[in-house]
Amino acid sequence: MLLPRLLILFCTLCLLVSQAFAGELSVKPGIGVSEEYTDNVDETPDGKTDFISHINPSMELEYDGPRLQTSLSYDGDYQVFASGKNTDLIHNLGMESLATLVQDRLFIEVTEDYESVYLDSTRGEVVEDETGNSRVDRNTFGISPYAVFDVSDQGLLTLGYKFLDTRYLSGDEGSDKMEHKGYTSFDYNLTERLGLLSGYSLTTQEEENKTGLMRHNTYVGARYAFSETFDVSARVGADYTEFNSGGDAVDPFWQVEASKRFSRLTLTLASETAFTSDPDTEGDLRTISYSAKADWDLDRTKLRGGLRYSESDQGGGARSRESKDSSGEESTSFSPSIGASHELTDRLTLDADARMVFQDKNGDYIQRMYASTGLSYLFTEDVSSFLKYKFKDSYSGTSEDSNYSVNRVEVGVEVKF
Repeated sequence: MLLPRLLILFCTLCLLVSQAFAGELSVKPGIGVSEEYTDNVDETPDGKTDFISHINPSMELEYDGPRLQTSLSYDGDYQVFASGKNTDLIHNLGMESLATLVQDRLFIEVTEDYESVYLDSTRGEVVEDETGNSRVDRNTFGISPYAVFDVSDQGLLTLGYKFLDTRYLSGDEGSDKMEHKGYTSFDYNLTERLGLLSGYSLTTQEEENKTGLMRHNTYVGARYAFSETFDVSARVGADYTEFNSGGDAVDPFWQVEASKRFSRLTLTLASETAFTSDPDTEGDLRTISYSAKADWDLDRTKLRGGLRYSESDQGGGARSRESKDSSGEESTSFSPSIGASHELTDRLTLDADARMVFQDKNGDYIQRMYASTGLSYLFTEDVSSFLKYKFKDSYSGTSEDSNYSVNRVEVGVEVKF
């Protein structure tokens, strides 16, 4: 019931605002229907075949006014299984709204995210069209008032507060969490190309049925534009975490990114540390990631490729050192990916993607492969059809239950109103 209420609320608010203020409102609902065949519906070593009927409602809403900007996107997947297996309903909703209370000075930002996430957050973002029972629904609401001040003609000071309420909505999985964060940042432009960065935040966290924490983050950094097509930014500092149950931890912090744009090719290198909520374990996981991404845009073809390596553990900033020694989680993951999209005609497009994931979690090794290809045909600007083939293979050196493969074929039609 939550998502329909949110959709009605957001649409009603934007309709009222659009009539009260001069602004542009765009609402674009849609519906899709498809039929899918799978040879392993339960993703098990001896899986069974099944047919799945999909109904996919969608909504895109945007409002752009002098004091309020709002964007909302929603897509759902209602699945009915021919075998009589329980129906499944998957929701994804994202909303961002920015209100200007005092022109160029005082703002308030509101966000709402409802999404399907892995129980094991070390796996990263859910792969598109992922199946299986390894996911949980998570709803995150955020509100952040903040103020911006000009410091001379070259400096910008930001002061703000952010509240996050995270809830897991699938049975007993996950642990609800509330987070309060006060933050400040100061950016100073030394030259047109060079800018200095600095910031501090204080976060308190309360988690359902678990002890909380207080985390301090401090950083300094810089951004530099070597040219209009080549820029680099870096923030380095430290996270200091105090646990309500006793103990503390100090962890290095960094966010580094470099981007180079050629005439048709864009290359991006990045590395960062981050704390992520993990519904399958207590507290947060601290993740260190390194990534490389390439996007090549040709006349009728778009090519993409990427590499990502990450290390996660539940010690450090997640729990006290004593807890880490007794029951910590440690994981490494390496994932290469490639993809292509080619316009065969003005209406017919061919897509293909492939991704490998190599994961080692506490000595348990698992390898996953995802591949897909498909054709989409555009009848009109708002009516299209598609044919997709998707393949998944899972192999574990320690668990026979994780050794299986899945073949899926899906055909469907989508309409935007």
